[in-house]
Amino acid sequence: MRDFFCSTINFFYSLYLFILIATKIMHHKLKLCVAILILISVKLNAQQVAIGHWQNYVGLSDVVTLADADDRVFCATNLGLFSVDKT
Repeated sequence: MRDFFCSTINFFYSLYLFILIATKIMHHKLKLCVAILILISVKLNAQQVAIGHWQNYVGLSDVVTLADADDRVFCATNLGLFSVDKT
């Protein structure tokens, strides 16, 4: 009777460990799936500029020189050149 009782306890303990490990694995897989879905949604939202239009990310604070034209002001910075329409 004692052997049966010990083997039953070992079985349920092994089953408990299996369920615990399986739960942790599924939890990590769930985290991975959520992370992948977030990355995909960020990538899909990154295309906000229409074809044929520009969007710049240049530093506008380090101005080297300005040039005033008829309808535009041209500005040279350490990182590039841009213009602003006066109207």
